Amino acid sequence: MASPSVTYTFTNGTVAYGDRVSQNFSDVINGITDGTKELSVARVSVGSSTTGTANVYAAAMDQTGSNSIVSNMTSTQANFIASQVSAAGASAIAVVMPTGGANAIASMITATGANAIAAKITTNSKIHVNTGNGHGSTNTKIRRFTTTVSSSGTDITYADSATDGASFTINRSGLYSIQYTDARLAAACSLGISKNSSQLTTSIATITAADRLGLTGGPTNIHNTLTVLAYLAAGTVIRPHTDGTPDDTTAGSVTFIIQSHL
Repeated sequence: MASPSVTYTFTNGTVAYGDRVSQNFSDVINGITDGTKELSVARVSVGSSTTGTANVYAAAMDQTGSNSIVSNMTSTQANFIASQVSAAGASAIAVVMPTGGANAIASMITATGANAIAAKITTNSKIHVNTGNGHGSTNTKIRRFTTTVSSSGTDITYADSATDGASFTINRSGLYSIQYTDARLAAACSLGISKNSSQLTTSIATITAADRLGLTGGPTNIHNTLTVLAYLAAGTVIRPHTDGTPDDTTAGSVTFIIQSHL
């Protein structure tokens, strides 16, 4: 498209008649409003006092214009602009950002930034023990185990004591699944899972109900499996709690598995 043209040309020292000035003014107005002319501006300077002007520019800019600016912007310029954006401004930008804009931001994240994000993402923890090993000598209704099959993460701390039996302390609040399998070889038994119980010499069947997460039992040499899904707060102590009689020592038949699902 061509630039707007005017009817009259003025030079220094000549008289500028009013009707001619008016005609030229009309020519300019008509030229930029008839949709066939364009104006070229070499540079626009915006002062720091022009509050709201940037918002007007942003509102009027289409996606093509935005991409053009980004493609021609140096890293230093981008960093400077970013340092000047307020929290409210950043929120406004995020609201109108197209998918491509989000990808562009992702491609600019440094290794340090990525590591910082990754540090906030945690994985589930799991502890799996097996092989029955009697009960605690003091906590006579708390089962013990010989082998740690697997242990991962930091959400749970496992301890096994000859006097206290086995315990699993919750380090991070969240949803946990627990599975306990056990048996008594010569007669029936009761087994279950207790939470923060202080009745560690009392059968799982008769401890305070609020401290009992689950209870099962069965006849001679029948393996029983109890599965529980519960929200546990940090500091909670979980124990394999029985009536003191389960005595199977088979590696694959006596197991206790606890896992976080956060």
